[in-house]
Amino acid sequence: SAFEPTSSHRLAMGGAGLGLAGFYDSYLYNPANITKDGLKVVLPSLTLTINNVYNLMVPEDGGDDAITIAQRIGSDDNAPVELGTLILKSIPYGYGEIMTLDTNVGMKTRGFGIDLAVQEKLRSYNGGGDYTTASAISVTTVAATAALGFNIPLGDNFSIDLGAKGAFNYKAYSIAIDANQVISLMSGNDDIGTTLMETIPFASGYSLPFAVGANLNLPLGFTVSGDRKSTRLNQSRGHLVC
Repeated sequence: SAFEPTSSHRLAMGGAGLGLAGFYDSYLYNPANITKDGLKVVLPSLTLTINNVYNLMVPEDGGDDAITIAQRIGSDDNAPVELGTLILKSIPYGYGEIMTLDTNVGMKTRGFGIDLAVQEKLRSYNGGGDYTTASAISVTTVAATAALGFNIPLGDNFSIDLGAKGAFNYKAYSIAIDANQVISLMSGNDDIGTTLMETIPFASGYSLPFAVGANLNLPLGFTVSGDRKSTRLNQSRGHLVC
């Protein structure tokens, strides 16, 4: 699927407001918004999105919730295993997501913007049965984006914003990690970094997506927005078994 950085503002609005300006990341969704506002700089930011929160906080078996277990990590050697098991139990049937970690740094002016984002997403699949049938897939994306835009005045109360952006996206998928591997990683018996890099196969590739957008600014603060995104300009896939 196409990469889009996590926006807490748009998540809170149910995915609405893609044409709204005034936020640093507005032009990443509609490049015409690069013309709004002035200089904005984002120092390294961090966003953690956790899915299936209800299942983590209200376990079906009546055991400890995720926060209670996390508080015991460091004093109880079994706490990491309990947390890993609870995460697996929280995975619903079918495909889903467990959590997403976003970090980015960038800046924009009224007409130019650059952004570097790294996203780590842990996806899930449960084919049915108990939690031992669940598995996780790690998806890592690195995206470097640049955008240009300008405003065309059409009168006292009308104007048009035009913008375009291009990016270099690199994405890597791990093979499905089964329940036993997840619990083993959480137990601390194996080094997580070493295990992920040296024993778990992954596939990777890159894309060069681009997009154009336009805003028609009307009186009384109304704006009509539209954008057009490419699926990909070029892509290459590889497979590596470390």
